Amino acid sequence: MNPTVNNLAFSTTFNAAGARYRGIVLSANVGIMRDLAFNASYNIQSAAYIGIPQDILLQNTNLLDGGQITGIPLRQGTAGLSYQQRSGFAARIDTTYVGSNNSWNRNPFWFANASVSQTSGRVSVGLGVYNLVNSAAQQYGLIGAGVFVPQNYYGGGAFGGPTSAIQPGTEEYGLPFRQYWLTTKVSI
Repeated sequence: MNPTVNNLAFSTTFNAAGARYRGIVLSANVGIMRDLAFNASYNIQSAAYIGIPQDILLQNTNLLDGGQITGIPLRQGTAGLSYQQRSGFAARIDTTYVGSNNSWNRNPFWFANASVSQTSGRVSVGLGVYNLVNSAAQQYGLIGAGVFVPQNYYGGGAFGGPTSAIQPGTEEYGLPFRQYWLTTKVSI
């Protein structure tokens, strides 16, 4: 087939489908002691395409009409503990939970970040650690190791499509290994 304006473009406005997003966010910030605080958040987000025409579903077997959109986790959460003195010293640790159906093509995972800083006058120095415990860390994507990406009716073996996670070659991605950062800020 040779590409032409007739088979590559629409000559009129066309709405391919709609989407429905629903969710709830629960969050709390609690002062434990004078200089110590705890905060947490838990999110549930349903994101679904609705009304996808059959011809689009035939060509895009990973689109699910009415199902959770691939790459948007249904559940996510964070929790953090912070300590801050009036003298300018501060420390913080945060953990993040990412549920299944995430953009890393991996099972649910969590990771933690931490930082300390000291401010004196107009100078502030900070030291931080990203992915403190090397959670879900990997240097390369792992082809075939990703979680199974669901397919619509047209993606099954009856229509010649892949029938397992290995066949479509889903690739599992990871976070970077532990990283350190140091900052210095001078206010003028």
